[in-house]
Amino acid sequence: MGREQESMGCMMRDALVRFEEFQAASLHEREFVEIARVLKSLAGELGLQNDPVLDELANHGVGAALDLLCRASGSNVSGAYVRHRSR
Repeated sequence: MGREQESMGCMMRDALVRFEEFQAASLHEREFVEIARVLKSLAGELGLQNDPVLDELANHGVGAALDLLCRASGSNVSGAYVRHRSR
């Protein structure tokens, strides 16, 4: 009986760990989608194509995508990014 309980406890812990990993991955995915939405909106406001910005996000992260927007627009877009994110 002790081994069965121990085995059941291990299975429950494994299930909990998997569930927590799933939740974390889902949160990261939603966060990425939100960041992409904001960057796409900013690119549109600046009259820039959004595909290069989204490619930069996917390949190098949000900082690189913001740098690309800054270089392409000639202005600092960090403040605008923060404002969009707070909406």
